[in-house]
Amino acid sequence: MKTVKTKLQAEFSKEARHQWANMINKIDYRDSANFFPKLNACFRKKNYNNQINEIIVREKHIELLDICKIDAAHRTKVNGDAIVSDPVSCHMIIGEFFSNINSRDCNDNSPLEKIIIERTTTLKTSLNNLPPCTIFNASNVSDNPKQNDNMGLNFTNSRTTALLLRNMSNKTSSGHDEIPNIILKKINQSYIKNYTIIFNNCLNNELDNLRPLSLLPLISKVFERTIKFNLANFCANNKILPDHQFGFRHGHATTHAIHKLTADINWNLLGNKMTGAVLIDIKKAFDSVWHDGLLFKLCKGNMDMHLLKIINSMITDKKFKINGLESIMGNVKTYTITKGLQQGTVNSPLLFNIFTADLLKLFKINQSEIQGLAFADDLIIYTAHRNMLKVQNDLQDIFTKIIKYYNQWKLQINPTKCETILFRHPLSKEMNYTMKHWKEFKIKDSTQNIAIPHKREVKYLGIILDDLLKFNAHSEAQINKAKKVFAKLSNLFHSPHLSPRAKIISYLCLIRPILISGCPIWFNLPAASMEKLRLFERKVIRICLNKYKSAHSNYTRSISNVNLLTMAGIPRIDSFIVYIIRNYIKSAMANKENNLIYVPYYEKTNYLLRSLSQGFVPPEGFKFLDERGLIIDHNVNHSFYYLDRNYLDKSININKFNLTKKFHTDTTKYDEIILKGFSY
Repeated sequence: MKTVKTKLQAEFSKEARHQWANMINKIDYRDSANFFPKLNACFRKKNYNNQINEIIVREKHIELLDICKIDAAHRTKVNGDAIVSDPVSCHMIIGEFFSNINSRDCNDNSPLEKIIIERTTTLKTSLNNLPPCTIFNASNVSDNPKQNDNMGLNFTNSRTTALLLRNMSNKTSSGHDEIPNIILKKINQSYIKNYTIIFNNCLNNELDNLRPLSLLPLISKVFERTIKFNLANFCANNKILPDHQFGFRHGHATTHAIHKLTADINWNLLGNKMTGAVLIDIKKAFDSVWHDGLLFKLCKGNMDMHLLKIINSMITDKKFKINGLESIMGNVKTYTITKGLQQGTVNSPLLFNIFTADLLKLFKINQSEIQGLAFADDLIIYTAHRNMLKVQNDLQDIFTKIIKYYNQWKLQINPTKCETILFRHPLSKEMNYTMKHWKEFKIKDSTQNIAIPHKREVKYLGIILDDLLKFNAHSEAQINKAKKVFAKLSNLFHSPHLSPRAKIISYLCLIRPILISGCPIWFNLPAASMEKLRLFERKVIRICLNKYKSAHSNYTRSISNVNLLTMAGIPRIDSFIVYIIRNYIKSAMANKENNLIYVPYYEKTNYLLRSLSQGFVPPEGFKFLDERGLIIDHNVNHSFYYLDRNYLDKSININKFNLTKKFHTDTTKYDEIILKGFSY
């Protein structure tokens, strides 16, 4: 019996391997719609247990147990915390926790609060009595209404609705109705017309029976996009958002924000000034937005009353419940959201930007030595001076004012997650006071008497910034991150049944983006650092193509780098980085929506020559070098990333380019395809 059992297990294993091999062999990289879904089905680890087995209630939230009426028999105390394992109790605690997040106040009965509540109460009464902005009839049909410049509101039409539906992602969750998005994207024209009629009636403020929350999940997002168009017009026409707010705006990206920050720091360093910065973290930022405060600011910004009525309808009286209790409890408790903007909705980021927009215009921020920029709720404030004590005092003063501002508008700083950093020269080039006391640089949250952590490296919008602004730490971190992702996907890249081309595509989509993230900012890498990226890429490609040193050559002969990249059919990573940066610069120069994005590329020859010679190279320095053939020459041969210099040396002598002979410089036809014939 034992022998039979062993043979059966062997046959089952053999059949299972055969089945998996067939599934993997059928993955076609040319089928773009199904390529990654099939890869996920074969190689992604499955998580079968989605149940909450227990929940730990920290001591600071222990009152939740009393609110949920959980007695001592259903909880276990551990060092002041409590562990709850009953499924019903766990779900109740989660519900009350999120309900409390959306209802807490950090400032009560202040003069500002009284004024806002008084004005918004009157405003809400006016909104409830607001008549429709137009009348739909035979000459003004609701599926394609006439636009009136005096309305202050733009309606949609069937064509726009169809376009919005078509552009929605297939991969987003279908929502509680469980109707796949792909089905809604393929509905016929009559349904699209009906939805357009619903949207325009909602926009027309005939909301008695047509609330956007009652719509299907995908359709609700489509309707929110029609509102977003009106919101964006409101912001543009009234100049609501300052140029220093880069978050969730058309033509703006995290790279633009970091570009502005690093360019300012390099400018200060060139002027022998150090830059002190504080990265400010808001506790539960989106969940804490004060509805009345937001309505007050929208009204103060001259928003059209009909649009304001829609916004008020969409953010107030929202409810939620915790899934998973229906089978245990017939009647699941519903919680009301009294504050906050729900993350994941289309308009929440833009509404949050509006709510905090005035901060970047207050306290002489961006009008003096105090500078600030933000990407939605990711705010950084910085100031520069030759005297470290002056930098520290100025930063402390503005930080205290910002805390007071947030408290007035019912937002809270999380001081333990805020960070400060002092960007400076090497200590040998700093003043004596800085050399002795640079480690003592600190500010604090004076309202809670908590010191803000001071770091030599901080991560802002995905880029690691070190206090000398060398970016070596970022480069190393991204390589290590890519290695970890590659290790997790090793069963994919080492699979004998997956085609080499499919593996190369997986590398390009899953690994390479990690390596090149933010490259327009940290482009000024020495040859040795760039070679680490090239070595890692070649290692991955050899695994993808199964091109190692062979046994018949006694493991001494390997395929050349040029042949390897030619077989892979991709450009080298440094060539691709140049390609990415060139296109980033070209799009930035064409972006006239924000002068902070395109103005840096105006010709500043003397400044850039000084910055290059001293090693304080701003991101726009790439264009200066590239136009002079110092990045890539006319034969598409690399120059810049073979420049022989020290690991910490960021200076560039454009009159004396010493190229190292240590590394291979050969390029392939795929490098020429993306690099040749480019012009700004």
